[in-house]
Amino acid sequence: MMNFRLKELLERAGAPSQAELARRLGVPRQQVNRLVNRDIERIDLKTLNSLYEALGCRSVDNLIAYKAADSEALTFRERSVDKGRTSVVSGFVA
Repeated sequence: MMNFRLKELLERAGAPSQAELARRLGVPRQQVNRLVNRDIERIDLKTLNSLYEALGCRSVDNLIAYKAADSEALTFRERSVDKGRTSVVSGFVA
């Protein structure tokens, strides 16, 4: 299961408000609120890229974590290393 970490990012010191983030992304504040509350089923890469840039993320792991059904939340990198697949994902976030 994918775990979207936007709420955590917006709670840190110096983070923009939901209204400010919506302005930066060029979307209605209600859309940001749905993202924060994880009231989404999918997100397109353009929005994900815009969030990444607007929040100053250094890794996709800042925005998304993977949680297997029987384990704790893992980042993409941790999941890839666990399965021995470090190529595409690790190359993207490194």
